[in-house]
Amino acid sequence: MLAGGLAGGTTSGIYFAGLLAGVIAAIVASLVALLLISAKSRALTALGVGLVAVPLGSWLGEWAGNLAGAGNVSPAGLTLLRWLPAVLVGVALAWCGLRPARRTFVWLLNLGLLWVVPALFISVNYVLGTRLPERDPQELALMIRQILTATLGPAGGAGPTVLLALAISLAGLGVRELVRRGPAAATRPLDSRRHFP
Repeated sequence: MLAGGLAGGTTSGIYFAGLLAGVIAAIVASLVALLLISAKSRALTALGVGLVAVPLGSWLGEWAGNLAGAGNVSPAGLTLLRWLPAVLVGVALAWCGLRPARRTFVWLLNLGLLWVVPALFISVNYVLGTRLPERDPQELALMIRQILTATLGPAGGAGPTVLLALAISLAGLGVRELVRRGPAAATRPLDSRRHFP
């Protein structure tokens, strides 16, 4: 239906192929996330949560914007949406834990996704929101590379999000350890916990 409404030419073909590839990639990513989240393994489930954290925040933002009207989402709502992916990833990693040691890979991957996926979203939105340089794929590739470099760098804004997720996950691990040891271990003085030969 979309292809029939586009003007003929190479640019329209590229546009249609790009949209089709994006839809297929979203469907595949959704299926992978569904399989990961429904897995019995805590590590795989946490990985699935990390995969959907950023898109979920984006979708909820679009939903809130459409429901409230353009520009009518409260500042508190915008703040919650900004930090939601970090909270989801932090809670999932705290729930996952670090034992066995191979779960460290899940932590690194989830924190990496929290850093890279927003940059990819920004880059794709920027490129799709501008007129594609007609018959100049080199200019398009240069534009994508510049936007990705800017959004992945220190000015891209992912640092605080990743740090919040890490802080939440480490705090959650601390709470889990205190609960595991029991209430007596939490109230006992520090010196009495040490056992010297």
